Order: sequence, then C-alpha cells, then structure tokens
Amino acid sequence: MSVMIVTSLRDITVDLFTDECPLTCKNFLKLCKIKYYHNCIFHTIRKNFTIQTGDPTGTGSAGDSIYKFLYGSQARFFSDEIHPNLKHSQMGTVAMASRTGTSEKNLNASQFYITLRDDLDSLDGEHTVFGEITEGFDTLNRINEAYVDDKGKPYQNIRIKHTYILYDPSQLDDLIPDASPERNLKDEIDDDVRLEDDWMPKDEELGVREEKEEALYIIFSRFGTVTSAEIIRDHKTGNSHCYAFIEFEDKESCEQAYFTMDNTKIDDRRIRVDFSQSVAKLWPQLIDDLETK
Repeated sequence: MSVMIVTSLRDITVDLFTDECPLTCKNFLKLCKIKYYHNCIFHTIRKNFTIQTGDPTGTGSAGDSIYKFLYGSQARFFSDEIHPNLKHSQMGTVAMASRTGTSEKNLNASQFYITLRDDLDSLDGEHTVFGEITEGFDTLNRINEAYVDDKGKPYQNIRIKHTYILYDPSQLDDLIPDASPERNLKDEIDDDVRLEDDWMPKDEELGVREEKEEALYIIFSRFGTVTSAEIIRDHKTGNSHCYAFIEFEDKESCEQAYFTMDNTKIDDRRIRVDFSQSVAKLWPQLIDDLETK
C-alpha cells in the first residue's frame, strides 16, 4: 500500500502499515483521495528532527479526519494505534501528529509528521506510526535545509501539490465522492508573508507590484504601526514607478519589516526592501516651481 506525495520540491513515496494501523491508514488514504492535502504547507520544520504538515490552514492548530466527513463533527478525531514494534528508528518514519500546543492522546485528525534522522526514541509510544518513506530522501534533505523562523515555520513555502494513491484496496469508495473541490491557495499576506515554493534569490531589484497604498498597509502593518505608505508615481501619467516608501512609527518595527520582507515574493513578484528617506513629498512643490518658470 503506497501513496506518492508530490511536493513543490520533489516527490515522496510513503508505504503504509495497513495491517497494524487500519484506522489511521484508511483516514490518510481517503483524505488523499478527496484532495484534502492539496496545497497544504509544511508548516513546521524542526531541523534534524521532524517536518509536519496536513493542516489546510497552515497554522498547525486545525485539520479534520475523514471520519468527520462520514459521521459528523463528533468523529473529528480518532484513537491512537500505537504498536511497540513500530518505532521511530529510521529517517523517513511517518506518524500522526496532534494539533500544535497539545500532547493529548487520541486526537488524531489530518496532521502528520516525517522524521529527519534515525533513532528518535523519545517519540516512541507517543504517536501512531503508520508508514515509512521508501523514495524521496533527497526531498527530505532539501526540506531539512530550509530556513525557518524561531517557531520552526519556514520562510520558504514548501507545499503538497498532489497526492496519488498507488494502491487502495479499502471499500470506502462508494462513500467518498470522486469529484472533490480543488483547495485554493491560502492568501499569503493575511498572516505571515513567506517566500513561495520554488524560491531562488535574484540579484535584480524588483518593486512592489501592488497598485494601491491600502495593500501596502495590509502587508506591512503586521510589523508595527504604519504612519504612511506611498507609491511613487509619474506626475503626468500617474503610473507607478514600481517602488514605494513605508514609514513606521518606531525604528524597531522598521527593522523587523526589513529583515522579514526583503527578497520576499508577493503577487508573483520579488520585492527588495531597504532603508531610505523619501523626498517624494517635495516633488509637488518642485514641479510647481518648474512650471512657473
């Protein structure tokens, strides 16, 4: 029993322990079949430890089991299937993960993690091990090398693009609709702005593509109070010159915005951020002076 997980980097193939963990494997297979995992990000990366995904919100605090869709909200979570012979002894072990911030038992839903090294004995007996990676260890290594913030959230969005069931003998096919809605990409600027999937640094400078100052307020206000956001435009045509000035209330917010947003991808454009001093407000007076001469 195998599932191919197509990520934004490369593919991963998972072999499932269906005999030992039938409830867990059925849940995973059917979530794959209804495209539940499509566009989920690897929201937590603990270097040389584990990577975690399976939450459609990307926060690590959500996710539903297939049994909720079949039997209602009371079946959102299902019980552990822990076996002494299934251990975290090898890199590529696949196991169920509880929601972030809780270590309670029997709260399995959709989230799962993959180990990034051998002999993680501390996890044995704590989580349901239901599979192992058989192909794609180079992909795991690339994910392990991703840059992350202090909470383990990667600056580079690494996504599950597709899941393909290579063999599924279970008998739930008549209960799960074949035509499931495609999951839309989460709007990247609503909470944390992150680099996109195939991130590669570029040397050229690119301005902000947004054509409204309001969009700049939305993007940058999470770092602190924005006192002004001004896109520099041609004084005759009104067209943007593809750069803008964002002014913060305090220096700390400005520095945080710089370190987080520089070379970030927004709306399919790479932006460059630097410290500067705007003289745009002087242009109207200068133009008036020139026109009167």
